[in-house]
Amino acid sequence: MRGLTGLETRGGVLRLDPVPLPEMSEYGFTISFRGHWGIRLQMRPGQLHVHIPSSDREPVDLDLEGRTLSLPPGATCELALTGRTPPLSGPSEPAGQGRTDPGDTPVAPP
Repeated sequence: MRGLTGLETRGGVLRLDPVPLPEMSEYGFTISFRGHWGIRLQMRPGQLHVHIPSSDREPVDLDLEGRTLSLPPGATCELALTGRTPPLSGPSEPAGQGRTDPGDTPVAPP
């Protein structure tokens, strides 16, 4: 069972398919994945905030509700939960790295 976050790992990809709960306005947690320590995930109504700490590791591939991004170490982003709200903002990453969806914009690191 994946629970509230819909969190699972498959094929080297961190997959999330969160379930919105009106009773919980927001929640967050920190995970380790593929040698990255301290990946911060913060769920808010209609959005997911992600921070990948700086390191010398490979980018983290993240699948959010079927949309796949590659987030390099040091990236911070806010992503809209599809079908719930319009796009908010996306990866802030070192120049020339990662993939983003149209409409995604950088946010300041925490």
